[in-house]
Amino acid sequence: VDPLVQLLRTGTLEGKILAAGALRNLAASEDYQVAISPLRSGAVEPLVKMLWIRDEAARLHAAGALRNLSAKAKNQTAFSRAGAVDALFEVVLGFGCNEGKRQAAWTLRNLN
Repeated sequence: VDPLVQLLRTGTLEGKILAAGALRNLAASEDYQVAISPLRSGAVEPLVKMLWIRDEAARLHAAGALRNLSAKAKNQTAFSRAGAVDALFEVVLGFGCNEGKRQAAWTLRNLN
């Protein structure tokens, strides 16, 4: 997980999109929930930053990863620290594909 988080922080746009997609898939699996825990991995902050990028694929994969990470109540502290709510609303109300908007809306629902 650490190399993926590092790629989110310092990679090219394409690298960030691929890393976010991989984290999205890993976060959907119960087997990887501990390893990818936002408090442990530091993944939430760079994923939230990706939501501000005006690229549909970046927003889609970042929102999807955040949705899966937000499913556990214990992970939600990392979301407030990263300022996720404003970025998620930007995706829902602003630029992006419908699936990315749906993923962002689900994340907001999970954070309620």
